[in-house]
Amino acid sequence: MRGRRQTAGEPRIPLRKRVVLARVVVFLIALAVIVVVSAANHNRAENRRVEAEDLNVWPAPKASDRILIFAPHCDDETLGLSGYLQKAARAGAEVRVVFMTNGDGFAWSAERQLRQFRVRPEGFVEFGKERQREALAALAESGIPNRSVLFLGYPDRGLAPMWLHNWRPEKPYRSRTTGHTRSPYEDSYTPRAVYCGESMMKDVRRLLREFEPTQVFCPHPNEDHPDHWATYAFVTNALHERRREARRAVLPLMAPPPSPVQGLYIIHRGDWPAPQGYHPTLDLAPPAGLMEVDTRWKRIPLTPEEERVKRRAIAQYRSQTRVMNRFLTSFIRTNEIVGLRAPGRITEVPDGRIRIDGDVGDWTDIPVSIHDPAEDSLPSDFGASGDITGISVAQDSRRLYVRIQTRKPISRRVAYELYWHALPDQPTGTKGVTLGIRRKLPAAVHAAPVGNSWEVALPLPPGDAVFLGVQCRYGRFTLDKSGWRILEAE
Repeated sequence: MRGRRQTAGEPRIPLRKRVVLARVVVFLIALAVIVVVSAANHNRAENRRVEAEDLNVWPAPKASDRILIFAPHCDDETLGLSGYLQKAARAGAEVRVVFMTNGDGFAWSAERQLRQFRVRPEGFVEFGKERQREALAALAESGIPNRSVLFLGYPDRGLAPMWLHNWRPEKPYRSRTTGHTRSPYEDSYTPRAVYCGESMMKDVRRLLREFEPTQVFCPHPNEDHPDHWATYAFVTNALHERRREARRAVLPLMAPPPSPVQGLYIIHRGDWPAPQGYHPTLDLAPPAGLMEVDTRWKRIPLTPEEERVKRRAIAQYRSQTRVMNRFLTSFIRTNEIVGLRAPGRITEVPDGRIRIDGDVGDWTDIPVSIHDPAEDSLPSDFGASGDITGISVAQDSRRLYVRIQTRKPISRRVAYELYWHALPDQPTGTKGVTLGIRRKLPAAVHAAPVGNSWEVALPLPPGDAVFLGVQCRYGRFTLDKSGWRILEAE
């Protein structure tokens, strides 16, 4: 086949320049590969140094327990908590397992499962139904009957957009794989549920109200997968509302009724678990970076029989083991891990104490509200300006003040995205602003970079608490993100 003929007047790139350009492209690709491999090796080495032996033991389930587990996709509940589910079933505890999505957005797995090069929207819906069938079979292995399993039917890879941007039903999220803006599944908890944050919150609130759990499990907010940290955000938001209502319902001088214990499991966090693969005689320890922040980790010891049952349960997810068996079997260890995390605090300051003027001396005695591990994404200097190390939050009678700290000085090439969600929920849902050098800001927002931090002033959100998170991007690539955390005024 002949190449395209050069037209008259079209500039021709000299051969030498084309060779140089090609070499530059190859060099940049090689540099990117080196950075990624270096990051993976660094995280792997750090994770292998962490031991689980010194962790306290999570209490065994009792017959009186009512256990509610939220899983972003069909398989997360088994990877994170199959052993605990087995213990709960034997103890006679009441259990509900709730799937936020049916996992209908995993294109690679769907192509392998359906043996199609390009899966059509209706094919992704059928794939979601197959993952539901796998989930019921896996949970049956762990002793959980079908009647204890609920499917919400929200879009795979759509939970974070629903939390951040698509809050109202007038602006629903459209699934990139199924093409739907409402659940197409007949067995969804809310039939034809609209793909928006408000709809999800209604479902989670209703589940908590109807089941009245004593323990609630969901993913950790520092997970890499957006559906996982968004599941944490929705569930934690609803739990905060219930605790707030319980405190206000009791008479003065009376203690509020006990709130459900919120346990956090973790699935996706860099090159973790380490080492990956089937190692049933090894302990499962938390990711190294998350041992240093605001989570108290506990272990759930598993017997050899519970490990064998967990392996059979994982094997029921054939659509997943076909494409990532090594990763899935990494969770068959001598224990499972669960974390506890309390709300953070907003420091109250006098009016005029903090000025957005590039002088961080105003923040001297204001503690960090959200800790984030350093060098948890890219250990080299590449991306260090977007590596979050901590977020401090204060307020006066008019404004909310946020200081975002990074490992290296603020860079003009990085976009710093600050999101906040007023509690109790407001009709507008989550709000956000992108900070950048020479980037225009909304009139009500004031920000200034200084050294390795941004200081920001926002209009004081309504309510008695704020849910807050930050992520840093280089183009479309996420350099780092903090774990979302509820912050309450002192």
